[in-house]
Amino acid sequence: MSQNVLADAQFGIVKILRPYAGFDSQVGGASGAYQGKPGGVPIMFTEGGMALDQQAGKPGYDPNLLRGLSVPLGSRLLLWLPEIETAQANATYQWAFFWRLRNTFDFRTSRIPYHYPKQGLGVSDTSSGSALARVVIPAANHVSIYNGVEPLAGSFLPAAQNIHAEFLATRALLPSQPLLPNGNSGAYQQGLADPGGFFSSLAFLPAYQPFEIQTLGDELLLGLVKGAPVWDFGSLGAPGDDFAVSAIFGNGTGKVYPDVGVYALTGTAP
Repeated sequence: MSQNVLADAQFGIVKILRPYAGFDSQVGGASGAYQGKPGGVPIMFTEGGMALDQQAGKPGYDPNLLRGLSVPLGSRLLLWLPEIETAQANATYQWAFFWRLRNTFDFRTSRIPYHYPKQGLGVSDTSSGSALARVVIPAANHVSIYNGVEPLAGSFLPAAQNIHAEFLATRALLPSQPLLPNGNSGAYQQGLADPGGFFSSLAFLPAYQPFEIQTLGDELLLGLVKGAPVWDFGSLGAPGDDFAVSAIFGNGTGKVYPDVGVYALTGTAP
């Protein structure tokens, strides 16, 4: 007997990751926090566009602790990353992945997954003039390992393997639209961009590149950086080099679309 399958048991439902509202510009035209900042400062993408961790500012937690996406450690993670390009020559956008472990204090207070076995206090923050007690929540870069040069024959020197922080660039040649029997161009997708707007090519063509990785922590922190000096979003009438980021994820078109973002699906642990 056949049965409808409404969701794949190996993956959860899509979570939509976006920057916080106003990262590019505020209502009324005032510049957001990222305008004019170095391109290496990552724009963070979180579920619901929430900038701060749910525990930030509470006893034991830094008031500026970033929000992460809770994931099952060791599981599959499928990310749909959008293909966006900067208008600045020889510059590309890159996705930066960071992993974070949560502790038993996190689990006790908010029932989130954890693998750090302690809940004691770590090093205090004295930058504000008074010691701020904080529990330990470590974070790590996503890395790749490269083999070094093979040692000479007869040498007993060890073979070196080098760890490098890894960023991921999404950039691909978009396909063409196929033709329908009536001669119109067929649409691969809809609702991602305005066919009559600045980025009409994204309105109908596939705009994402799926990327699957194994989770290496209790949380993923996802950021967008670029290989150019500064973030420049411009405005609707005068687009800057990064107007595409503003138009898709911010206030660039004059209206925010909360259902457009990076799409994340967490899978089961092996």
